[in-house]
Amino acid sequence: VLSWLGMTIGYSTRDSLHFKLNGTNESITLWGHEYVRHLCLELGEEYHSRIDSGKSIDDLSPLVDEIVQFLITHNAETDACDLLIELERVEKLVDFVTESDYKRVSLYMKSCANYLAEPED
Repeated sequence: VLSWLGMTIGYSTRDSLHFKLNGTNESITLWGHEYVRHLCLELGEEYHSRIDSGKSIDDLSPLVDEIVQFLITHNAETDACDLLIELERVEKLVDFVTESDYKRVSLYMKSCANYLAEPED
């Protein structure tokens, strides 16, 4: 409940994510799409903050997987793709895409390719 209430404060404090990670393992599906989208925003901020400071991001992985699964099953494939792009985990997309939604995901990823930076290697 505290995680859901943290949405009212804003995303700059990342309270929703903090309470979700430290609270119970209650499913995100109970709180709805807006809550999940708010967590996506806070996850992106937290990921970059941890990468910049050299901290581990391992504890974020289960939550990311749960969110991506939720988004894809609720026809929000674009949000799932955006989250995985933001967290530099696009390769995980294959684990969640099914026969019924791979066309939408492929088309979106193809359209995103024009906006992604070229690899430096």
